Amino acid sequence: MSLLRQITSRLYAKSPKRLQYAITEGKRSLRRLTVEPRLIREAQARIARQKEALAGRESLSVVFLAVYDSMWKYDALFAAMRQHPRIRPTLVVCPADNLPVDEREALLQKTLSHFRSKGFDPVSACQADGEIRDIRTDFAPDFIFYTTPYDIQLPPALRQRAFPDVLSCYALYGYPLEEYPDWYDLLFHNLLSYYFLVSEEDLRIYSRLSRLRGSNGVVSGAPLFDAFRQAMDRQDRLEDDGLPLVIIAPHHSIEPWGYSLSNFLDYADAFLQLAQKYEGRLRFVFKPHPILKTKLYNLDSWGRERTDRYYQAWNEMPHTELNEGAYIELFCRSAALVHDCSAFTVEYQITGRPALFMRKNGRLPHGLNRAAQEAFALHTLADSVSDIDAFLQGIASHRPDPLAERRQAFIHDYLLPADGRTASATIIETLLS
Repeated sequence: MSLLRQITSRLYAKSPKRLQYAITEGKRSLRRLTVEPRLIREAQARIARQKEALAGRESLSVVFLAVYDSMWKYDALFAAMRQHPRIRPTLVVCPADNLPVDEREALLQKTLSHFRSKGFDPVSACQADGEIRDIRTDFAPDFIFYTTPYDIQLPPALRQRAFPDVLSCYALYGYPLEEYPDWYDLLFHNLLSYYFLVSEEDLRIYSRLSRLRGSNGVVSGAPLFDAFRQAMDRQDRLEDDGLPLVIIAPHHSIEPWGYSLSNFLDYADAFLQLAQKYEGRLRFVFKPHPILKTKLYNLDSWGRERTDRYYQAWNEMPHTELNEGAYIELFCRSAALVHDCSAFTVEYQITGRPALFMRKNGRLPHGLNRAAQEAFALHTLADSVSDIDAFLQGIASHRPDPLAERRQAFIHDYLLPADGRTASATIIETLLS
């Protein structure tokens, strides 16, 4: 690293977080104008050649790169590919490059264990010597499926641009609420061979916002909802003691700038107090966004000790639990959701059960699309602890849900493919064609 680069890196590291955010956004805007147009043009020509080369191939090798088990949304798709005679899928669990070494290793082992419990035979991306394995040599992938569009989570050797000779695919890990460029027009989206979208509404937005005008977009439905539909047939939303289960799910965006939704810093103590208040009437699961803990560790007013103590409290009370992993089965056995996670706003509707959204500063996210507007209309909106308390009172009292029919209409209109097929079937057909 040059001396000038070292100096600027040190200055950046010592800058206030708000200034770091502004610098990062400025650099990103500059790249969009200078470097990225050329990369996109080159990728499109290359992708066309690669698709031609795959035409008529008897079998395809497909590699899935997973980091967080809680952000993995491909259960149903991966299982379907394992059963398909022409596809050889491999699940590779990757270290989170954005985490400290100790957290990175713990997450890697936790995610491997999660997938082994499902019988998916995952492979670690890390070799015995700690180096990243050579994906090309080991698996010769024709397609790579990513679980996140953010390169920072993956080691450089596993990022999208490290595989210019492999077709890349992605299905959004959360349902997009806003007509927001970062959901549709990162460089990542424009280098994809296929971006699998949830609905025609989703494609309409993608076609307008992306630099490719949506030309690589395919309306498939969400593989996540395939898995939900399967899990709904297996789960009962009541615990063994008959008490309704309520999920408390705070977002990670605790910063006062940028895309900031989380109310956790204001409500953290109140969450525990409410759980204690309803002991014997409700059960609770604390389901934080996976990145929240890392941010709390680095926050002066919290730190590692306070954060670990708070998380452990949810494990120690007799009627509560902590869930930091996958959540499909959790959603399906729940009776209600209290959250400020944007993706859950739509996702939880697949259960057909009540939800409350905690607004930050009395507002909802800006630029909501039509699906999001309808999803929020199916929520109770809270601006205070007393609002959350009133919602919990209704769940504990088993009050009838006045929006039950509207929830079913929303599921039909926005969450399930119009042709009745599964998202997994459409995605597999697209790759084979």
